[in-house]
Amino acid sequence: MSTTDFTLIKGKSGVRATDFIAFVADRQTEQVLKSFVLEQAMPHAHIAIGNIDDAIAYLSKIDRAPQFLLVNLHDSVIPLSDLDRLAEVCEPSVQVIGIGERNDVGLFRSLLKLGVHDYLAHRRTA
Repeated sequence: MSTTDFTLIKGKSGVRATDFIAFVADRQTEQVLKSFVLEQAMPHAHIAIGNIDDAIAYLSKIDRAPQFLLVNLHDSVIPLSDLDRLAEVCEPSVQVIGIGERNDVGLFRSLLKLGVHDYLAHRRTA
């Protein structure tokens, strides 16, 4: 797992407090987010190549929840179940945005019912 960490503040556990956390599927998406974070002057951001399991593991270690969480659902076979697991370690105030390859209105509506702020359908490029 590759990580880009722009955070500046350490929490009690030694894991840094962040405002924006992203776990994405590929380097291209990682680069786009790195540019976005720098353009928006977001000093407290954590961007990593990973999946929802990586997001769950990371969130279970931090003291303060981020304001925004962008999570990769590309490899998730059952995204609703995976997001239920995420909800167990994610505070309700966190705005979760999912990224996946499925352009499915039913999935989108189900994700909104779970409390996901938005879902972006995105095709990976080779």
